[in-house]
Amino acid sequence: KDGEKIAGVAHHLRIKALSGSTTRGVSAALQNLVQYIKDGNVGGFTPDVPVGPPYIAKPGIIQLASRSASPLLQFAWDAHSSWEFNSWDRTILPLPLSRIVVLYSREPIYVPSGITDKEYEELRNKIDSILNTLSYQARYCVKNNIKGVDPRDIPAPINHMEYLPRKKELRNKCLREIGRGFPSRLFQIIQVEEQLPRQLHSSV
Repeated sequence: KDGEKIAGVAHHLRIKALSGSTTRGVSAALQNLVQYIKDGNVGGFTPDVPVGPPYIAKPGIIQLASRSASPLLQFAWDAHSSWEFNSWDRTILPLPLSRIVVLYSREPIYVPSGITDKEYEELRNKIDSILNTLSYQARYCVKNNIKGVDPRDIPAPINHMEYLPRKKELRNKCLREIGRGFPSRLFQIIQVEEQLPRQLHSSV
């Protein structure tokens, strides 16, 4: 039932959803999406795909751009106030009257056919960097009620990944591993992660 709930919402918004997952039917779904784009439509999907890990792009998005000869335009969004589900990707459900920030990358990425493994990895890292930076900027902007500036001009700190939501079980697992003698550096990261949401809300 991967993505069925999201597909249902998309249907009400008149957005066509093509079925597929990491374990079944993904090749057929990708080919259908390639043809859908070649027919003159706009298409896309979440690049980290179920079941993660989150914030790491998988091969599909690059294959889609290469096979369809279409540019990639990354976008990310966040909302306040919202529910965050304890799913692998911390899916967000905006509440009524929420403020929503949607950010698009300023420049598209073009993927030529026949790229080498090295070029593929460089593109994948580039996509990760742009998407994760946009995710941070959208989250920071909406949580701190930033107005009057382009959120994409907000500089992302080196540790900006620590601002992005994580599944609670992962955090608890890290805490258990620390109890077995793992380095204190990991504990410091988790402490920062626990504090950041409060800091992000402090100026709202």
